[in-house]
Amino acid sequence: RGDTDVVLLDLGLPDSNGPKDSFDHIKKYADKIPIIIMTNRCDHELAKTLVHDGAADYLQKEISIETVDQIQNTIDFCLERYAINKGLKSDHATLMNYVNGGYSC
Repeated sequence: RGDTDVVLLDLGLPDSNGPKDSFDHIKKYADKIPIIIMTNRCDHELAKTLVHDGAADYLQKEISIETVDQIQNTIDFCLERYAINKGLKSDHATLMNYVNGGYSC
């Protein structure tokens, strides 16, 4: 993982066999690092599918001053949600360990 905090994945890469294919190659890392999809496609159903499959968010790739702010906000919020979810998973594991007799009083 190194120093990478977030992945911005462009679904329009020329070596891809389609948008779903691009995400399928990297989604195995979605539990370790937030993956934000960026694309020129205006496909709400694809966006919902990719988020359901593990993408942290989905952005249209229209570059403007407002979009740069939106991208920064999306990255900030994704990192915050990721940290919260990671904490919840840790708390859940601790609780399950306790429930299953991992702790003694």
